Amino acid sequence: MYSVKVLDKAKKIAMLKWEGVVKVEEVNDASKQLDDVYRTFGSQKFYLMVDVKDLKVFSPDTKEAIVEQQKWIKDKLHVSAVVMDKKLIEVQLKEVGQKSSVNSLEVPFPTYEEALAYLEKLAA
Repeated sequence: MYSVKVLDKAKKIAMLKWEGVVKVEEVNDASKQLDDVYRTFGSQKFYLMVDVKDLKVFSPDTKEAIVEQQKWIKDKLHVSAVVMDKKLIEVQLKEVGQKSSVNSLEVPFPTYEEALAYLEKLAA
């Protein structure tokens, strides 16, 4: 499962939350919703919180879809704050980030509150 929402329209902060075992179709649907968010922000770069605390695992097919999603979105982002607390997920995200060249845009955080505070400070 996933959800996409705008957290702060004025500061151009959005959130993508991944939960459970994510399917390729969900990645594609999330990309469409992120494109809608980008247009909501006037097609200007935005800040993205990615919450993967409740993510179980990415299948190989889903990993490839995430790589493509990250390649597509990296020019639309200032930075993404990634909320995670599992070593397995951290390893998977590093692997995906290396393939899509977004590692420099991702900053890990242990909690939602810390990630949001970081993004709000940058957006101020």
